[in-house]
Amino acid sequence: MGRPAGGLADFLATVDSGEGQAKSLLTPLVGQDVVNDATQVFCLDYLLPVRDYREHAAHLASSRRIAPDMQAEPEALATMAACLGQQGPIPNPQHPLRVSGPTLLIANALHDPATGYNWAVSTAQQLGRAGRLFTYGG
Repeated sequence: MGRPAGGLADFLATVDSGEGQAKSLLTPLVGQDVVNDATQVFCLDYLLPVRDYREHAAHLASSRRIAPDMQAEPEALATMAACLGQQGPIPNPQHPLRVSGPTLLIANALHDPATGYNWAVSTAQQLGRAGRLFTYGG
């Protein structure tokens, strides 16, 4: 949009190389006080060891081979791309849940491609008696 096809090709080659302008595009916002991009929040919580665009493209190709009928969500692709080149350690690593208070209800569908059922099961197991899992068969 606004860039000629050659400009897009040059941009992608620059990002793929990790040099020049790409360094700023591939540097996560870890350590900064303000995060304006929601995908960057994900990068603060999870370490995605994808070094460059080639590796990212290889993951996508593998996903297409494993599940050819499942399309990747645009948000997931944007998040993975935003975290390219991310270095550890991450400031807010995932950890087992520690919950006190009222019982929590976790609801999840069996076949929801965006929120894997295994995540809900794991959350319910971590909550133990503090949580209940409601499973929708759709």
